[in-house]
Amino acid sequence: MPASSRSAPASVRLRRAMASDLPALLVLENASFTDHKLNERRLRHWISAGNGILLLAMHGATLLGACLVLRRADSRAARLYSIAISSAARGQGLGGKLLHRAEALARAEGCLSMRLEVSAGNHVAIGLYQKRGYRIFGRKPGYYEDGHDALRMQKIL
Repeated sequence: MPASSRSAPASVRLRRAMASDLPALLVLENASFTDHKLNERRLRHWISAGNGILLLAMHGATLLGACLVLRRADSRAARLYSIAISSAARGQGLGGKLLHRAEALARAEGCLSMRLEVSAGNHVAIGLYQKRGYRIFGRKPGYYEDGHDALRMQKIL
């Protein structure tokens, strides 16, 4: 079956991160990103921070994906910082599941919209966000270390 048509195993659980998840989160973060990576100290912070939502997709004890949403006390807009999916779990819809749950949690915490930046060259992610109702509202030239521009996107929750 092609990767794009596979669906996540029914036994995948979405839950908030715990301190014991830190080693697996570091591995996922380093495997998923070349820039804007979170180090151990920042991941530890976001696991327990009251102004963030660090959501995991788990299959048993195996971490398949993670999603980080940031909130500011002076804003009703949440910020999707990242979604990371392990290479073994890509193409199964986990990014969409994590995004959907993160939006629901942000809405439940009083956020009215979700914003994000995505590389203008990351067509897979842009397609996911557009399919989920995100609209482009700006551009940040040279935002990423590789020189790519970032598209700014937003969805009303």
